[in-house]
Amino acid sequence: MTTLGILFDLDGTVADTAPDMVAALNVLLTRHNRPTIDYKLARTQVSHGVKGMLKLGFSLEPEHSDYPLLAKDYLAIYQEMNHANSRLFPGMKSLITKCQQQQIALGIVTNKPRYLAEPLLRVLEVDQDFSCLNCGDDIPERKPDPKPLFNACDTLQVSANMCIYVGDALRDIEAGKNAGMKTILVSWGYFDAKVDNIQDWEADFFVDNCEQILSILAH
Repeated sequence: MTTLGILFDLDGTVADTAPDMVAALNVLLTRHNRPTIDYKLARTQVSHGVKGMLKLGFSLEPEHSDYPLLAKDYLAIYQEMNHANSRLFPGMKSLITKCQQQQIALGIVTNKPRYLAEPLLRVLEVDQDFSCLNCGDDIPERKPDPKPLFNACDTLQVSANMCIYVGDALRDIEAGKNAGMKTILVSWGYFDAKVDNIQDWEADFFVDNCEQILSILAH
């Protein structure tokens, strides 16, 4: 496979941010005298961001009158944590290095807002490793719309059909397919294997570790 660029989702793909996101939810729940949520359960909702966290913890949808203030408070708590417990997934740094050695352009396309994504990459010490970072508040369109991926390709100066998109959620696979890219679904992400029928997502590849991504690139 001729690959000139790889675009990655961020949370659940490059970085394990669940410890901080779940901790922020439980701080907010405690402030409102509500029971905290089990980590394993909450982890499956991290890919849905603040919407998923508040739905799980407070049974609220964005249309509810209490949602905006709770969302603001949640994000403030999460930001204060400064990604202290977030980590790169195993093998990710090595994958990045080997792609750079092969002169494969790397970028991130995430629905996470820029004011949270940029500090996260700095804390993880990979902020200089990606040639582009496209965030959820950069343009109106968000994944699964392909526009953010097309914008990333423009920045990398690589055509979409020469790129792979790597993610852990249905919206990632849909976005990649909508952009005409090959897609890779990672097993270490935040989907719920008991609920999500990932076979129906029809990713081109499914991997259990970063080494398998390198193997895909080699064929």
